[in-house]
Amino acid sequence: MRLALLLLLLASSQAALAADGCKDHRVFKIEGVDQDLCFVESSGSWVSRACVEQTGAGSCEAQALLKKAPQVARLSEKERQGGKNPGSVLCAKLNGTVAYAKLESGSEITFCEASDHSVVDCNALHQAWSSRHRR
Repeated sequence: MRLALLLLLLASSQAALAADGCKDHRVFKIEGVDQDLCFVESSGSWVSRACVEQTGAGSCEAQALLKKAPQVARLSEKERQGGKNPGSVLCAKLNGTVAYAKLESGSEITFCEASDHSVVDCNALHQAWSSRHRR
């Protein structure tokens, strides 16, 4: 039952990404590599452009990370200590790799890179997790 619900959520989220399309896209230099990303309004996240353009099941691991984030039971006190980015902590718990993009303004955006090299911004992971775990 849980697996069926998860598959249904994943399929509907892929359809939403495809329907939302790539309204705004930018090339970010993430860890020295240019990545073409789309801003997806429905999830409020920057995601690899290929994730938006591909609609087949399992076409984008970054999207799967975004959907798995709310399932992480909790972040321990130790994991939250020292001003750690909660999205980065979630990324690590989901077996992603934390990567950074430095903007011309000097600020940084933190991304979670999946094993297929697709990325999603860590803030979106945290927002997805927070929507289920608000106190």
